[in-house]
Amino acid sequence: MRLESDHSVHLLKGFIILTFIALFIEFFTSLIYIIDTELYRKIEMLDVIGIWGTFVFYFIQGILFLIWLYKVHKDLNAMDSYYPVSPWGSFARVIVPVYNLYGLWNVYATMYRHFKQYDRTEHIGQKLYVYLPIFYIGFWGTNIFNNSISGDFGVPLTISFLLDMGMMVIYLLMVKLITRALHLLRDDYDETYGNPQQEQNA
Repeated sequence: MRLESDHSVHLLKGFIILTFIALFIEFFTSLIYIIDTELYRKIEMLDVIGIWGTFVFYFIQGILFLIWLYKVHKDLNAMDSYYPVSPWGSFARVIVPVYNLYGLWNVYATMYRHFKQYDRTEHIGQKLYVYLPIFYIGFWGTNIFNNSISGDFGVPLTISFLLDMGMMVIYLLMVKLITRALHLLRDDYDETYGNPQQEQNA
């Protein structure tokens, strides 16, 4: 069985890393601004690159995330017709305002419970169970913090970039865990039901 999420996950991971790099540039330049404003003026163009990079990479990453999430749920539903969250259901859970307060948690909580049911993916479900509260609190916490410091170019902004970088690390770890679990479940599925592509090539 071919996983539909495989192609989009490589792009998503790439843009998460690019976003992290852009955030690091902004973190570095904001730190220089606090320490030495004269030195900051000499590297101000680097800050501009970081700002535009963060904006563009966040935007592309957001689109890729929605595509990836949709395809992950297509894969999960293809391997288990009783999986409780549909592809469009997962989409709605993360983009509909207010509903996403519940939906963001529910999407990943459903995944970790599903993974914990199988011997091959039980350890991944357990790790996802640990990461989820950090991700959920971090996601909403950083959003609230970032909105509260609008226009502040001092220490709070530097802290904001540091928090955002931390979120990118957790985000990347979760994406990698989910991808690994899907591959293991796919292997189980192929062993149980056979792989049509391999049978055609035989």
